[in-house]
Amino acid sequence: MKDRLYQVDTVPEDFDFNERVVEVFDDMLDRSIPCYKNVIRETGRLLAAHLNPGDLVCDLGCATGTALFYFARELEDQRLRFVGLDSSPAMLAKARLKAEFYAKDYAVSFQKADITKINM
Repeated sequence: MKDRLYQVDTVPEDFDFNERVVEVFDDMLDRSIPCYKNVIRETGRLLAAHLNPGDLVCDLGCATGTALFYFARELEDQRLRFVGLDSSPAMLAKARLKAEFYAKDYAVSFQKADITKINM
């Protein structure tokens, strides 16, 4: 879905990762981070070069899980495990919904966590 949330002169509320933002978040990333898709692709190449089969990949601040789903597809032969951590219930709900539709065969899970307070 295209992001048109803030195409106004004033913003009526503080920015929050709520359901409205979650629905357009992937589009926000594509438009606001230069070369975002290239960064994800090159990160996948780094993971492929440095991880061993069965390793765990954690995405701190995973948002809707887009990067993890890309890595799971591209690195399928390495049988990696993927965990996405995020503090936003709305982001995690969207990530889990996407997992139901797009990542049934991959070892991808999501957990609510404040990444400033986790102990790994």
